[in-house]
Amino acid sequence: MTLGVAGRSAAKASEALFPRLEVVTRTDGSQPCAKTPEFFFMNGPQGMAEAKRLCRKCPFVQECLYEALKNDERFGVWGGMTPRDRSGLSPEERERILTEGERLEMARYA
Repeated sequence: MTLGVAGRSAAKASEALFPRLEVVTRTDGSQPCAKTPEFFFMNGPQGMAEAKRLCRKCPFVQECLYEALKNDERFGVWGGMTPRDRSGLSPEERERILTEGERLEMARYA
C-alpha cells in the first residue's frame, strides 16, 4: 500500500481535512477516522477496501457521505465510498443523499 493524495503525503492531506472530519462526526475520538485519518487516504485496493469496511461500522456514515458530496470531495474514503464510488452515483441517488444530509444537518443544529 502506498500513501498519497494528489502530490501531497496522506498525512498532510488528512491534516487539512481533519477539521471537516471532526465536524462530520462530532467525534469523541473513538472513530477510526479520528484516530488515524491518513488511513482513509491510502491508495490501492486493499487500503480502500479496509477503510470502507471500517466505515460500515461507523454511526456517522450518512453524515460523512453527505459532507463528501456537498464539498465535492475528490480524495479518500468518505461515508464508506471511494472517489470512484461517489462519482458513479446516479443523479437521483446523489440528490437523495444530499437531501437526507441536509435534513440531518438541520436537525443537528435545531
